[in-house]
Amino acid sequence: MGRFSARVLGFIYAAWAFLLAGFYLRAFSEKFAGFIMPGVMPAFFAVSLLALIYIILRGRLQSFADLSGIFFYIVLLALVVIAGFQLPKVKAENVLPVTIFDTAGVLWGALPLLGVFAFITPLLFLGGEIEDKKDLRKWRKYGLYSAGVLLVTNLLIFAVTVGVFGSHLTVKMSEPFLMSVKTVSVLDSLERLESVFLLLWVVADLAIIVLFMFVFLRLTSQKLIIPAVIALYFIPGFNDALLNLIMGVAVPVSAIIIYALRALLRRDSSKTNPTQPQAD
Repeated sequence: MGRFSARVLGFIYAAWAFLLAGFYLRAFSEKFAGFIMPGVMPAFFAVSLLALIYIILRGRLQSFADLSGIFFYIVLLALVVIAGFQLPKVKAENVLPVTIFDTAGVLWGALPLLGVFAFITPLLFLGGEIEDKKDLRKWRKYGLYSAGVLLVTNLLIFAVTVGVFGSHLTVKMSEPFLMSVKTVSVLDSLERLESVFLLLWVVADLAIIVLFMFVFLRLTSQKLIIPAVIALYFIPGFNDALLNLIMGVAVPVSAIIIYALRALLRRDSSKTNPTQPQAD
């Protein structure tokens, strides 16, 4: 795309990653204060999390990635367990039947979930941190595996939540899945599980915030750690599914098309002027 255009685009991606980090920090603070410790100011949780984020950003990305890989399966197991306890509360009439006439509504309702899949693009900016750069088969293997797990997990969350509350009530809730978790109890005698699950959800929020901040620092400068962490507290952030799809899917696809066209033009030019050396 050219050096100047690439720098401008890199700045836009840095801003996008920073705004997403701010959004998830705000969502974490409000979620924790609203569901686990009501009455405590969300700012307290935001400052506490920012201190932890600063410590992680000062360390190695590889260490953070290894820890996230462990918690990935813990959170996944928690989702499966929670969904299993919710299944008796699911009403078939809330999720069935789905006909061809429901396609537009289903696609529109799935737009926020599809936007999450676009987060693979900012992750690719950290490619220089990967030790085994030559084995691209691992990218394909683990990328497809992760996408498949996310797809199944999203469908599970969607089906269980709508099955419990129904579509009309679900769309009116700010955190519908968390509300469905609050209905779960074990054998109607043990304490409810939402506190345990929300603590695991905090780990997921932490991971995604740190990921976006690593991307931001990679596209700007490592020297911005302190001012970036401080500024993150004051930035409300922004998360729009359509913007995520544009930045995460449309722009990379456009870049691939531009690259292919430029390569084709160079090849045609080399054939027209055989005395000029061919570009790699």
